[in-house]
Amino acid sequence: RDKSATENIPLEEARKGLSMGGPITIRQVTSMDRKLEVRERMKRRYAFKNYPDEFTFRCKCIVVFQNLDGVDVILFGLYVFEHDEKNPAPNTRTVYVSYLDSVHYMRPRRMRTLIYHEILISYLDYVREKGFKTAHIWACPPLKGDDYILYAKPEDQKTPRDDRLRQWYLDMLVECQKRGIVGKVTNMYDLYFADGKNDATVVPYMDGDYFPGEVENIIKDIEDGKAGKKSSTAGKKKKANKAKKKKSGRGGTRSTGIDEDALAASGIIPPGVETKSLQEGGRDYVMAKLGETIQPMKESFIVAFLASDSATPEQLVVPKAIQEYREKHGIGTTTRTTSNSTSTVSVDPIKKEEPTQNETAVKTESAPEVATSKPPGGESSTIQTSQPEDKSKT
Repeated sequence: RDKSATENIPLEEARKGLSMGGPITIRQVTSMDRKLEVRERMKRRYAFKNYPDEFTFRCKCIVVFQNLDGVDVILFGLYVFEHDEKNPAPNTRTVYVSYLDSVHYMRPRRMRTLIYHEILISYLDYVREKGFKTAHIWACPPLKGDDYILYAKPEDQKTPRDDRLRQWYLDMLVECQKRGIVGKVTNMYDLYFADGKNDATVVPYMDGDYFPGEVENIIKDIEDGKAGKKSSTAGKKKKANKAKKKKSGRGGTRSTGIDEDALAASGIIPPGVETKSLQEGGRDYVMAKLGETIQPMKESFIVAFLASDSATPEQLVVPKAIQEYREKHGIGTTTRTTSNSTSTVSVDPIKKEEPTQNETAVKTESAPEVATSKPPGGESSTIQTSQPEDKSKT
């Protein structure tokens, strides 16, 4: 009655909005092998290091349906890319959360975050048991009017801001840490770019990620500079980027303190620009330039170390509050000590069988009971699982 009066809607409609939805189905609808070819400039610049020509990975799509008024309605979609142990470095045993999208029709709405977090938590636990080492997430909300997976969102559905989406992922990873699924959580900049000795070959090369495209642009700028070319298109792009950075508050002073336009005009080549300099151990100009670009937004490039049996003690370090939580809830743990701190994590034996390609469905009795993994110290949920006998690729 309060909802009806407040929102000035019929009583029946208000009751419908507060009612429980029907059963929820979680289904893997795609599992296929794909190939990512390394772009030409990246391949050419780092050929002396035998950088791979391509990376193969498994693309999976997981969707969530809820039965609403007798109809199964798709509410959530998740695309993940799995690079297994057969992949060369730097992609070996890495998982990339590529796309995630949803619409807010779930009943009751307040269950959305809980359920979607549980799906991600359970997936990370699954790949951890398969022996994967790291999970990479680029927390990048779509621009207004754009859609990642589900087309035509409800008009009253808001797009989350950068900071809110980032926190949504971090809250999920904190829960993973509490359950011993994830160890250290860091970001791409601190992990790869903070060390000046690293070059671009240490950064995972993922389909659809920020890194491959931006690296190609930087190498192109280097090559254009060598040839003494400076096209009007490049100039317009540079001005547009500067305006965009200023508007978004993500601009900043170059860490080198060098006027690069004047440097290019003088004909002086900075260290690390030429491949010869790289071969002699010089700092990689591409890495330095890209690091300057992502540093202001580094927290959006999340890297989580999975608590697999191959993880090092340093990769399993978690905040003190997480350790205390594990101890309080009596989680089965293995204690690993480093010179600076102690990390207590739950480590399960790794299952070495190959990932299956068959479709998996998970049905729940009612929306509030949905949980695809059990929180420590919490009540278990009633879950029915079934796997079709068809072994063909879906």
